[in-house]
Amino acid sequence: MQQTPKELWSHGNMLSEYQVWVAYRLATCQLSLYFDGRQQNNSCRKLDRCQGQKETLEHIFWQCPCAQACWQEVAQRWTGQVQSPERVRMFESYCASRSAPPISQRIRTRLATVFEGESEAYEGEWKRLWRILCTICVTSLWIQRNRVVHQGGRVSQESSVSEFRQAAGRHLRALAKRERRKPHTMVQGTWLLLCLDMYDCPLHETPQQVVSHVRPPGSLKTPALISWLRAYQTSCT
Repeated sequence: MQQTPKELWSHGNMLSEYQVWVAYRLATCQLSLYFDGRQQNNSCRKLDRCQGQKETLEHIFWQCPCAQACWQEVAQRWTGQVQSPERVRMFESYCASRSAPPISQRIRTRLATVFEGESEAYEGEWKRLWRILCTICVTSLWIQRNRVVHQGGRVSQESSVSEFRQAAGRHLRALAKRERRKPHTMVQGTWLLLCLDMYDCPLHETPQQVVSHVRPPGSLKTPALISWLRAYQTSCT
């Protein structure tokens, strides 16, 4: 991770303290890899196929098949496109820096269609989603590693992705809920919630248009909820 300590710790309450701690320790190479028996066998313990592969930070977070599967999940969901393992490697620098890559044309079109007139704001929220997802992914991989090494747990590529997906969903929806309770973040929390609905949409499924509650079906104007929230937010400042 090529970020300064200030950039790592400055997260605007989007992340938990533990998530920030893991990201910081990874960036500064301070995560401890020690475990009993490492002197005799320093292989990655997650998968049988990893036997003989020295457990390093690079292996845990980038090279291990579990890590590659999780990053493929992030890349596919965020771009709205199927990504081969080879193409996922193109996102490695964006994953490491937690800086969002250019938004794919597919997602840009979806945002413009579903949130007509509001797509610029939602593109910003989509990029925020990337940073949070990357941090959750790193944290999830580290938790899985420690459970396998220190508690004798078991993991597969499928369970690794499933665990990450569930952790991301819980965290992001809790964040959106918290932001929607506060006047100064109510609009952004609503943006995040609507973006999550699109993120969770299957790759080959077209997301439903957001229709205003005060306009006839088929209208693609700004949702009434967003307009109301903006007016409420302004009145509270």
